[in-house]
Amino acid sequence: MTIYNVVIQNSKTPLAVILSFIVALVLTIIPLPDTINFLRPEWVVLLLICWILKSPLHIGVIYAFLIGFFLDSLYNFPLGIHSFALILSVYLLLKFMRRFEFFSFWQKVAVIFGIVFIYELPSLFYELSTSHLVDFKIYFIPMITSALIWPVVVFLLDIYCDKLNLE
Repeated sequence: MTIYNVVIQNSKTPLAVILSFIVALVLTIIPLPDTINFLRPEWVVLLLICWILKSPLHIGVIYAFLIGFFLDSLYNFPLGIHSFALILSVYLLLKFMRRFEFFSFWQKVAVIFGIVFIYELPSLFYELSTSHLVDFKIYFIPMITSALIWPVVVFLLDIYCDKLNLE
């Protein structure tokens, strides 16, 4: 089974998707030591990308908006910043998804890096506009770690879907 273009028609699917996003949110907020906290990948974005590639007809902009709303609440950002970032990322992914399937491994990693970069931009602009001191490694290193860990997330989501018979 491949991660791409699987039509999800199982009644367990919405619960499985919600449960996977709860796990991603927990991974996002779990405390890490300050020395490695900046290495934390963008779990929610990676999972959203994987689910969209798996079922683009069922997971899309609405999920991105709702998840962004939760992330805004979680990070204490003004409502709409993460939603806008996720919607923009999802739109671009959906627009170029057919091309994505034919990319090589490293091209896919580069595209994931670009999507996470687009996701990070509104947060970065907000931090810069509110005149906070911004440590750029907080924004740029997670892009690299997200792109590098993305194949593992795809593999784990495939296993998760196989266990739940989500085809």
